[in-house]
Amino acid sequence: MVELLSIFLFIHIFGGIAWYGEVFFITFVLIPTLGRLPTDAKGSLMVRIFPRIFNVATVTSTVTIVAGATTALLYSNFDFGIFLTSPWGLSILFGGAMGLFMYILHMTVEVFELRALKTVDLEKAEGFPEELTTLERRVRMLPRIGFVILTVTILLMIYAAHGI
Repeated sequence: MVELLSIFLFIHIFGGIAWYGEVFFITFVLIPTLGRLPTDAKGSLMVRIFPRIFNVATVTSTVTIVAGATTALLYSNFDFGIFLTSPWGLSILFGGAMGLFMYILHMTVEVFELRALKTVDLEKAEGFPEELTTLERRVRMLPRIGFVILTVTILLMIYAAHGI
């Protein structure tokens, strides 16, 4: 049982680092770069890069959520009361809920963004397509919010693991 717990914990931590790193990259590298590009290059980058980024986010967030939930359940021996009666459990509960909120946000909002991106034809568009303008506006806001939420989530998990 301990070996299985360790494997899921490793997968959870690895997935969480990848997810957090991706949100960090989008927030602090990709979005500022996007703002400095000319319109034609910006549209081309958005159509090519964002579907890939969304897919990577889906994989990393799914791995993190599934492995984290499995780890918590194995660690608690499926005793759900521990999540309400101890500081460790409350940290895991609130951190997990925040991570789950981010996951649901990703799976709902970004699915619509992907659909909108698939309809964009840069060769036929005159000027910068409205779908990309909407996506750019959302992309400037949502990853920043996600970064803050994931940072708080990670801090709660660190507190649960180390009591810091």
